Amino acid sequence: MNAIEARGVGVRIGAATILDGIDLAVAPGTLLGLLGPNGAGKTTLLEVMAGLRRADRGGVRLGDQALAWLDPMERARRIGYLEQGAVCHWPLSVERTVSLGRLPHRGAWGGTSSADAPAIEAAMVACDVAHLRRRDVTTLSGGERARVLFARCLAGHPEALLADEPVAGLDPAHQIRCLELLAARAAAGVAVVVVMHDLALALRFCDRICLLSAGRVAAIATPAELLSGDVIETVYGIELARHSRGGRPYAMPWSLRERNLP
Repeated sequence: MNAIEARGVGVRIGAATILDGIDLAVAPGTLLGLLGPNGAGKTTLLEVMAGLRRADRGGVRLGDQALAWLDPMERARRIGYLEQGAVCHWPLSVERTVSLGRLPHRGAWGGTSSADAPAIEAAMVACDVAHLRRRDVTTLSGGERARVLFARCLAGHPEALLADEPVAGLDPAHQIRCLELLAARAAAGVAVVVVMHDLALALRFCDRICLLSAGRVAAIATPAELLSGDVIETVYGIELARHSRGGRPYAMPWSLRERNLP
């Protein structure tokens, strides 16, 4: 059974079709990269899968249940959502901010459980923010704040983790660390969907990639399968420099295709 699945999802905003009949199933234990040019519909699809935006057509299932039928608190327990460029408005400590990821797990009276403190500590250590625990989150750099919000998401131990551009603004070492953490969550049985623009990192870390183009699925395949053809180059209008290391193929954008040059 798939952990999370979009079926025939369509979204319109005004006269514009943002998503057009998207089918996407993500099994437990999979790290799936959601890629595509600007305006392809990646963030919109992630919002629909998180239950934050209603589809005009189709719907999303979480396990064997329709997402729309779930109680909001249950949905928050089962789905972790990391928003792109999220802002911290309140002057909370880092530790308190990360602890907010445990709120959906608290009972009717809001009490803490024995699982909360270890989950919060483990998430802070994993995201390299434990040393910042007493800092006001509004005083942090953009990259530090991004890691704190990622830790908040991890602390909730969701069965599906949806992250929108989690490596944006991070230095190379923390980009790799972030993707290694997402891969580790997938290896532990979580269904992970991550929106990315960095092709090289996506091809390096993701188990499967869903490539969107103009609101439709252009391809869903493993990195090796994608690199065996030219769909990436066609969708982006670029030429790739292709390589392999340890028998694993990877690539990086190298140049625009001639037709895209001014």
